[in-house]
Amino acid sequence: MDGIAQGAFVGKVFDSDRGSKLLNLPWRGRGFSLRPAGGAFNRVGLFANKPRATCDLPLPAGSWSLIFIRHGWSGHILVRDAKSYTFHDLYRSPSDTQEYVVDVISDGPETPISVELMPTRHPDTGASEVWLVKLRQSAIEFFPESGIVVSETCRIIEGKYGVFLALRTDCGVAEQLGATGVWEQEQVDLFHRLVRPGECVLDVGANIGHHSVVLSKLVGETGRVIAFEPQMQMFNLLNANLVLNRCRNVLPFKAAVGERASKLRMAPISYDDFQPFGSLGIDHEIADSGRGESIDVVCLDDFIPSLHLGDSRCSFIKVDVQSFELYVLKGARRLLENEQPSIGFEVAPYWMRRAGYDWRDITSLLESLGYDFFDDSGNALQIPEWDGESQAEWQFVAVSPRYSDRLK
Repeated sequence: MDGIAQGAFVGKVFDSDRGSKLLNLPWRGRGFSLRPAGGAFNRVGLFANKPRATCDLPLPAGSWSLIFIRHGWSGHILVRDAKSYTFHDLYRSPSDTQEYVVDVISDGPETPISVELMPTRHPDTGASEVWLVKLRQSAIEFFPESGIVVSETCRIIEGKYGVFLALRTDCGVAEQLGATGVWEQEQVDLFHRLVRPGECVLDVGANIGHHSVVLSKLVGETGRVIAFEPQMQMFNLLNANLVLNRCRNVLPFKAAVGERASKLRMAPISYDDFQPFGSLGIDHEIADSGRGESIDVVCLDDFIPSLHLGDSRCSFIKVDVQSFELYVLKGARRLLENEQPSIGFEVAPYWMRRAGYDWRDITSLLESLGYDFFDDSGNALQIPEWDGESQAEWQFVAVSPRYSDRLK
């Protein structure tokens, strides 16, 4: 059995004097740890898979709900509260994952609510897991929090490739980074294959800077990373993380990248709410409405030459711009023709259609420039078929003949 672990759930509550604020609720357990819950839950959860693993929750007095994941790998749990104890079978068909709610009564922090994973295993799967993904009291939800809290709004996360400052309400990049130590390990592995010391690379859609930090270390002191992030909050964190990780070879710019220089707006968002801020995109419907953050858009074919980088050749572009990918590439056509950088990007046909284009416009453009396609493991990729309705997303890597030997 693993040793004692502890942490906190965090939720947004309302204070009559200050408005909203974040409140911590501690947990303490043996055999429990934070892991990404994945799927529709989009958060980390408290996870255990060893019999007799226990988690204590010293909750304030009152009625509470514990929310678990119920799926084909779930087991049996024993829950003790101030009034009784109850057994729960969390098993569900593997194709039917859903939430499972256990209502409990707390007499106060002095008498913690207890969750224990029982030793029985399901006869079909042989599995016995438990995922506790949130707590609820009335309409207020509390989520497991990763990292070290350094202020009311921010936390520090120690990752595999650096130390990162993030918002406590970020349940996207920061949550996965806090639970696993890395954001998109497959992408990082690909960076190691495609990027060399001394090269110039672009990080388009840098968010808090995890990939910028990784790329900075790969190109080294003689290389250069040019990072673009349009959200002011994320851009501020990007700069902080570049300083924290001594990334002096990165040029950060607060801008989106598109087909032409312009002004647009991000979709409206509140950074006080729990959301995956890396999923925020440009909302084409509100460009002139005055809502959402106003942003500058630059065109790579015009902007990169203005930096006067000398003989530096761009060898790799990472693009993660929430369905704005086609416009980024159209605005970089001259760069792609002349320097033929490898390109890592995401395809989301449903959302790209809503952004005003067919996702196959991307593959057609790149094929016309001589690119071949690979998955994020570096294997040759057959262009997938899309059913026209699903919200499936795929990772693509486009590689020109100039750099094809790097995937061998």
